[in-house]
Amino acid sequence: MSETDHSDTPEGGDPIVAGEYVLGVLEASERSTVAQRIEREPEFATEVAFWEERLGGFADEVKSVAPPEAAWSRIEAAIAAPARSPALAFGSLCRICSSGGLLV
Repeated sequence: MSETDHSDTPEGGDPIVAGEYVLGVLEASERSTVAQRIEREPEFATEVAFWEERLGGFADEVKSVAPPEAAWSRIEAAIAAPARSPALAFGSLCRICSSGGLLV
């Protein structure tokens, strides 16, 4: 395990960004910026490696589940449908995903 000390890093600092990078929750532009930092900042690269080690095993424990066969056609139909209010569109997407056991 990494010997990085996380006790004195301010909230929102490098450990948070590194963890978000490893979890894949950053926007594309942020992800690109972080990838560049990993290349040029060895200390930050160590931080990312720490979080990869800590969080990497979670994905190994999740069993793969195939979506229902009709899922993509229903999503495509919902996208191609005439524009509606955002609340209605979101509700439709939630119904499509929940009917197939998918989480949004």
